[in-house]
Amino acid sequence: MQSKEERHGPTCMLAHEMITKLSALIGQCDLLIGMTEPGSVIEKKTAQIHRIAALVVDELKEHQRKADEEGLKAG
Repeated sequence: MQSKEERHGPTCMLAHEMITKLSALIGQCDLLIGMTEPGSVIEKKTAQIHRIAALVVDELKEHQRKADEEGLKAG
């Protein structure tokens, strides 16, 4: 039988750690975008990095959701 921590913890620790790091990157992008000239090359490139990081976070969350479903089916 799983402990309470095991039941409520993330199924995939790698995905969890990557989401945490990407979230920090997204936050830094938000700060940089707010400090740059609208429409500048730096603002556009930073916004692109933000979008890509957000897409990866979404993919990792979907991976975690599927892993959680599989875990529930198995256990």
